[in-house]
Amino acid sequence: MATKIETIINNLLTFYNFKDKIVLHVGAGGGQIIDYAKIAQHTIAIDIDDSAIEILRYNVKEKNLENKISIFKQDYYQLKQKCDVTFFEFCLHEMSDSRLAIEYAKNLSPDILIIDHMPESKWAWYVGETKLVQDSWRTIEKMSIKKKLVIDTKQFFSDFQELKKKLFSCGDEVQKRILEFEHKTNFIIPMQYGLVLI
Repeated sequence: MATKIETIINNLLTFYNFKDKIVLHVGAGGGQIIDYAKIAQHTIAIDIDDSAIEILRYNVKEKNLENKISIFKQDYYQLKQKCDVTFFEFCLHEMSDSRLAIEYAKNLSPDILIIDHMPESKWAWYVGETKLVQDSWRTIEKMSIKKKLVIDTKQFFSDFQELKKKLFSCGDEVQKRILEFEHKTNFIIPMQYGLVLI
C-alpha cells in the first residue's frame, strides 16, 4: 500500500484552516485528499486528465460530497473564478511555468496553498521528477512565504508488482530505476513533501 492518505490529510488540515473557505483545487486528480472539503464552504476541483476526473467523481459520490464540490475538466488558465484559496495538489512541478501559475493564482485568491514533493525526496527521484520539483521549489522560495512545513513519510509496497503498477505510465527511465526492488517484498521508499502558504 502507498503512504497513508489519512496522514497527509491530517497534516493538511493542521497546516491550513479550510473552514468556510471557497477553494480552487488545482490538480485534484482522483480526489485522494478531498476530505478537507467537508469543512470548506465549497470546492471547485479541476484536472485535465479524463481518467482522474472519472475517479474524482466516484470518490466525491462515495464520500457524499456532491453538494460541496464542483468538478471541471478545464485548463487552469481559463478559470476566472475568485476564491479564498488556490490549492495546488502535487502538481505545481508539472505545470509548464510554476512562476506564472502562482502569479495567476494571486489574481484569483488571497491565499495560495501548495503541497508538493521536496527536491530531496527519494520518491521524487524514483518517479523521475527531481528536476521538475527542484525548479518549482526555486520559484516558491522566491515568493513571500507565510508558512512552510516539511514532512518526512514513506511509500509502502507489498511487492514489486504493486510498485510497477503504480508507476506503469512513468516511462522507461523510471522502470529502470525501480528494478532494484524487483525481488523485494514489504519495502519502503522514503518520501518528503512540503506544505507552503503564500
